[in-house]
Amino acid sequence: MSRKRFHSPPAPPTAEIGDARANLTFGSIIFMLECQARYIAALLTRAAPREADTVEVLREIADRFDEWLRGRLADSVWSRVRSPYRDASGSVTALWPATMTRYLALTRRPRTGDYLWNTLPSRSRRSAAEGMRTV
Repeated sequence: MSRKRFHSPPAPPTAEIGDARANLTFGSIIFMLECQARYIAALLTRAAPREADTVEVLREIADRFDEWLRGRLADSVWSRVRSPYRDASGSVTALWPATMTRYLALTRRPRTGDYLWNTLPSRSRRSAAEGMRTV
């Protein structure tokens, strides 16, 4: 069985447990991590029938989410005070700017069209060779 790898730019729903953009200043980080774990399990379930070895968030989806996130955080109190949530340029990039309910809704079910489902070349060759033997 091949090992599945998930590569994603910083865009929830993400396939990274503990993604910085799921940090909270209030609420339950355990809840957020549970949402992420359930989302990753759903991605794995969808990857298996596709024989996908890697899954990547489409750049357009990642960019759109990043724009939404930065817009929400730009008007937050964290953008006006000194805080560890700001990056070197002063942007707040390490917080979830909405409710936990919103995060739950966004991580409820992966939208398969938001991802590239890739098969590694070695797997493609192996599958083709196995297919030729069975014909």
